[in-house]
Amino acid sequence: MVAITSPQRLLPLGDEVRAATKGGLRAPIPSLIVDVKVEVGRAVKKGQAVVVLESMKTETVLRAEEAGIVKSVACKKGDMFEEGKELVSIEA
Repeated sequence: MVAITSPQRLLPLGDEVRAATKGGLRAPIPSLIVDVKVEVGRAVKKGQAVVVLESMKTETVLRAEEAGIVKSVACKKGDMFEEGKELVSIEA
């Protein structure tokens, strides 16, 4: 019997989907921006939907890790982003 484990990139993204760094939401994998649900200067609540991404025909919602004010939005609907690029910055 041979046991084959899944490659790390195929495992559920969990916390990586929500935020790769404190205060900034980053693309967890190369993605297409489907929707941006916030604007600069707006308050967000912890868990609020911020950006909707599509990758490999799957939509993923990035949510605010903590409550705060949106400081910058570096994406718009239709943009393509590489893994790790910051999409939205939120200041607590």
